[in-house]
Amino acid sequence: MRHRREITHEGVTKSVRAWSQELGIPYVTLINRIQYGWPIARVLLPGKQKRVTEPGA
Repeated sequence: MRHRREITHEGVTKSVRAWSQELGIPYVTLINRIQYGWPIARVLLPGKQKRVTEPGA
């Protein structure tokens, strides 16, 4: 059985797939952003986002 990932943002909880469909962001993009440790508010921003690197990294 697969585990359904859920994201809560501004009091609304949905599966990653539902957020993907609602926002028009590819599912894999959302999953990758989550795995990179992005804040949820940024994960859900449409469009390409630049990766933020730590100073000196």
